[in-house]
Amino acid sequence: MVGRLLPLTLVLLCGGCGLSLPSDHTLVVYVESEVLRDRRLAALSRQANRRIIEGLSDRFRLLRPDARVHIRFLPKERLLPVLRDRALLGLGPDLVLSESTLARAIAAEGLSEPVDLAAIRSELPDLRFIEAFKSPQGQEAIPVTAEPQLACFDRRRLKVSPDSLEELLPTAAAGLRVGLPLKIRDLYWTSSAFGASGPLERLMEVKSGTATLPLGDREALQRWIAWLGAANLLQNVSFHDANSDLESLLSQGNVDWISCSSLSIGKLQKVMGRSLGVAPLPGLPGEPADFLLRLVVLSFGIDSTEAQRNLAEAFALLLVNDVSQKQLMLLVPGVVPVNRNVPLPTKSSQMYRALAESVSHGRLLPSATGAVDANAARLEGQLTRLMAGELRSDRVLPAYLIGGPP
Repeated sequence: MVGRLLPLTLVLLCGGCGLSLPSDHTLVVYVESEVLRDRRLAALSRQANRRIIEGLSDRFRLLRPDARVHIRFLPKERLLPVLRDRALLGLGPDLVLSESTLARAIAAEGLSEPVDLAAIRSELPDLRFIEAFKSPQGQEAIPVTAEPQLACFDRRRLKVSPDSLEELLPTAAAGLRVGLPLKIRDLYWTSSAFGASGPLERLMEVKSGTATLPLGDREALQRWIAWLGAANLLQNVSFHDANSDLESLLSQGNVDWISCSSLSIGKLQKVMGRSLGVAPLPGLPGEPADFLLRLVVLSFGIDSTEAQRNLAEAFALLLVNDVSQKQLMLLVPGVVPVNRNVPLPTKSSQMYRALAESVSHGRLLPSATGAVDANAARLEGQLTRLMAGELRSDRVLPAYLIGGPP
């Protein structure tokens, strides 16, 4: 499988490969991976991962010479089913490295176990977002890296990214080729300029296809949907199913401006060089857009022995200490450390200025329930019909609320 592997996994997980040690010294880690369609970008991702391994695996061996780590990479859609199957056999992993919404779904099914980190709390650095994963039973997950959404653009076509969403369409009408995503989680940022981000979150939580929303929510959502419909009518604006499609279009010179994941920066830089520009996503005038932050976290398994749990906790602390987080930031362009002791070099880098400004506008989706996924799929289906001209913008929301087919 050609995958966009989570870079942090490759930083430290190869330490001790090839050693033959007792099982209590072996850590089993499952890792969420994402498939890339573009072979060129996938090859660049593999090269970057190899450099990370070569740069940091020696340090891990020195720090934990007794540890052996087995890694299994699983696509997002397979990770949860595999965890269910392994749990029935009592053979679940010791750690799971995944995106935060998936981690919450894993916890909700009892496939991960909160840990009591009180005894080693003094060793934990000041981590962003850690409070979001505390429960009465303990720490459900430990944040590892943050990946904000940004605007990525071609400097040869555009010197400065639009400062607000209301500037984006006039700029496109003047000739700028704009690529936008159709997935709700990636498109969410466009809703904040219309006061529709909160209503959109509530819409995602609706459990009945016949449910209603307050009038204010419906009006805000309608303004947002009308803007999407207007954008779709412009010759230079196109909507695409996957972020990887947008990355490919930008790197090949077929679009000039896209919304992108910060983790795309390194791959795009390899292809575009100094032509790549990054900036916060445009929201209201003078204010970046809110977006759904991709947060990578470590969850603890339910079948670990005491020795394996101790090793898993030590491993988690190693991943978020000052040195590891700094090295990760330097080796993987676009990754934002969750350790606050590691400052971003904003004075010397425009990219890091954009990252620092953007990450403060990131929001964590409160849940990853079946209702959220089903609602997102239904609304994406309605928006696809809007983009194809099969549905007027003023009918997208009513059709969604009555539970019409995607």
